[in-house]
Amino acid sequence: MIVLLFCLSMVSFCKQNLVFQAEKLQEYLGMLHLEKLSLARQNVVWKAHLALILLHISKGKDIKEVAQPLVSLVHCHTNDTALMKLFVKDLQHIFELNPTLELSRHVLFGLDKAEDPLYIFGRILTDIYDKLETDQEKISLREKCCFYFDQVIKIIDPLLKKPEVHGYEVLDRVYLRVLKIVQSVGPLLYLKGLRFLTVLTRECNDDEVVLQLVMELCLSHILKEAIREVTRVQQHLAFGLLNELLKSPLIDQNKQIRETFLNTLVGLYSHMAFSSQPLFQLLTKLARNYPKLIACTLPDLQREIKTVELSRGVAFDQSLRTAMSLIQAIVSQE
Repeated sequence: MIVLLFCLSMVSFCKQNLVFQAEKLQEYLGMLHLEKLSLARQNVVWKAHLALILLHISKGKDIKEVAQPLVSLVHCHTNDTALMKLFVKDLQHIFELNPTLELSRHVLFGLDKAEDPLYIFGRILTDIYDKLETDQEKISLREKCCFYFDQVIKIIDPLLKKPEVHGYEVLDRVYLRVLKIVQSVGPLLYLKGLRFLTVLTRECNDDEVVLQLVMELCLSHILKEAIREVTRVQQHLAFGLLNELLKSPLIDQNKQIRETFLNTLVGLYSHMAFSSQPLFQLLTKLARNYPKLIACTLPDLQREIKTVELSRGVAFDQSLRTAMSLIQAIVSQE
């Protein structure tokens, strides 16, 4: 019965007034008791909702009203991973047509599960990104993701600016939700998320879970991008986040968090052969502000310099040794 209704409705869209038929389909879908339907039939209802949304987008119409039943369906089945994957794969088509839609506003605040649609959506985007072969394709997908994350930032901005109005419980949930988005989409979104991550780190600088997550999931991406930039803009942004991380009392109190930072920083040294100048600029700033931390990594830095010298077939690289001496001098003065 539901399949027949769906098919007839779709055929009718092509032959009659689209607005009228969309309203009728919306009315019919609203009459169904989803909890009483089998999973296969729920999938058909799901597809009908998505078709309705796509129709509205193609006609340049607002999707807020027709999205509401879909949001309700999402809330009913958050634990059904198969259904969630169906949702986000179809949501991807919607996103390509209209990257500024605000369906995320409803989903972002309404779910408390780790396997929510945005989280899975992020993972699927990451899988797609990893399989792309050309730089142009990757740039295109990054641009789409930035549009998407812009919408998320618009949603959380009021909460970040006036937490006392919205309540700290809601704020905590938003922090964790968006952190999961950053986690799942990783290198695609972290540049757009720098401001959010900086505020998050500042507000939660004594929260071990949040700080550890930020370091493990985002720090490496931010540092790598910072030393690839020919300008100092990204280095400045990355250093702002680093400052918030390193000002946390947990850097001294929590050995695991401290080691995570040091290991991530040392891992950056492998880029020295191709990015020595921006790398040493970043290290110089860190040495002036956090000499004890940087002092811990100097043996690793010296080893990496020797490795680069061997690969270049020289016994002494003047530029690398001069930069190293400057950092040693800064550290020893503190």
